[in-house]
Amino acid sequence: MRSSIILALSSVGYAIAQQTIYGQCGGIGWTGPTSCVSGTVCTYGNDYYSQCLPGTASTTTKATTTAVKTTTGTTTKTTTTTTKTTATTAAPAGSCLCTAWSQIAAAQANCQTLTLSNIKSPASSSIALTALKPSATVVIAGTLSWEKTASNAFRPMTINGVGITVKGAPGSKIDGSGELYWDGLGNGGNPKPGQFLKITTSGNSLFTDLYFLNLPTHGLNVAGCSDTTFNNIYIDNKAGDSANSLSAGKPAAHNTDGFNVGNSNNVVINNATVYNQDDCVVVSDCDGVTITNSYCHGSHGLSINGGGSSGTHITQNVSFKNCITENNTTPIRIKTDSGGEGQVLNILYQGITIKGATLAGITVIQNYGGTVATNGVLIKGVTYKDISGSLTTGEVYDLECGSGSCQGFTFSNIKITGATKSNVCSNLACPA
Repeated sequence: MRSSIILALSSVGYAIAQQTIYGQCGGIGWTGPTSCVSGTVCTYGNDYYSQCLPGTASTTTKATTTAVKTTTGTTTKTTTTTTKTTATTAAPAGSCLCTAWSQIAAAQANCQTLTLSNIKSPASSSIALTALKPSATVVIAGTLSWEKTASNAFRPMTINGVGITVKGAPGSKIDGSGELYWDGLGNGGNPKPGQFLKITTSGNSLFTDLYFLNLPTHGLNVAGCSDTTFNNIYIDNKAGDSANSLSAGKPAAHNTDGFNVGNSNNVVINNATVYNQDDCVVVSDCDGVTITNSYCHGSHGLSINGGGSSGTHITQNVSFKNCITENNTTPIRIKTDSGGEGQVLNILYQGITIKGATLAGITVIQNYGGTVATNGVLIKGVTYKDISGSLTTGEVYDLECGSGSCQGFTFSNIKITGATKSNVCSNLACPA
């Protein structure tokens, strides 16, 4: 059992010690403590969860204990049933269970662990978890959603922290309501949130078991992170594949990047599932990023975006391992801007399975945003190993490098079938 959580309430001259990680005191299947310390009351949340919260109650919870004896010894089985209180004084702002947007700021200031449960944020109201205590835990329960906010500047959610854990309870979801915005034009067209969630974390932070539904455009912006792991993240923009009344027959969703990892180091993405309409994962200006055991559907694939306006843009030590791409345009892609500067170093694609790519199996282009491949970005030390699968259309290799800027490329055990076009190889020899 974790040590007690101390909630410092500066406006009240006492401190409240919660007995478990969530302050739980009852519910179906609960076998832990059923009493609360002085000044708190066991408050009904649902049939499976009651929590010690500051306040007083006019009725109390009821617990029953049954002792069962055997002939060879004594075994005690404890069954606890918590009943809903009939009248409970409202817990002050800062309680660990948040069911309204207005409670979030005080909760993160006062609580080591907070649960966000079935919150619908008002229009233009971001869920900003930017003042979390070190090593805090945030639990997403039920559905988080937002009233429509037609603004390109609006960011629905921001999370900052050191050593934090953000996890989803079973059945929970974070609903971006993309269907309210999609018009087939992504960043253009009608105003819509331009970036759904910005994350800046460090200190072995963990995001796990999170389900995102219908993101308007860009999804998770992992910006300025270090020592952070993403595990079992599901991004579900399948509905955006279909046209709607605004998209002129095109897929309604566009520019819906899954993970955009930038200016970060020591980041791991494991067991992610992404259904979207842009890059599944794109990495830029990073050192030490690993993507493993992940699935990308309908997107631009697993991408490196290298270089920028100056030579200080360096992306290095990035690995994509044991991933599956399906119905992607460019499942494996390194792209650098035409006229850009910088370096892309030590990149590994290994154990990638391609299912039905439509443009090219393996892509390196140094003319992104232009027509002529330029050599201002050095791409060096790139390994492709154990790549297999099939194309629906297109070529196996589209390698368009600037003069002398693609060096140290290794291709090993590449088995991609179904090409309908000849390979394109410029300033980098096509593999035999």
